[in-house]
Amino acid sequence: MPKMRGTELAVRLSNLHHELKIVYMSSYLEPGGEAHEFLEDRVFLERPFTRESLLSKVNEAFGSPGLANFQR
Repeated sequence: MPKMRGTELAVRLSNLHHELKIVYMSSYLEPGGEAHEFLEDRVFLERPFTRESLLSKVNEAFGSPGLANFQR
């Protein structure tokens, strides 16, 4: 995003919608700093990822055990 980092967007949206579930996705995280501190206790999906790992992380975010077994 050109004018805002993903973590900043997540904070803003979480402040507006407390029930919002967020799965962070990236292929790069800056070592140390705000991002690592903010991502602690959050769901993070590293790219590249498989369909199964995406479903697993969404399941983790929602705390729904049946979702990991979802098949299209």
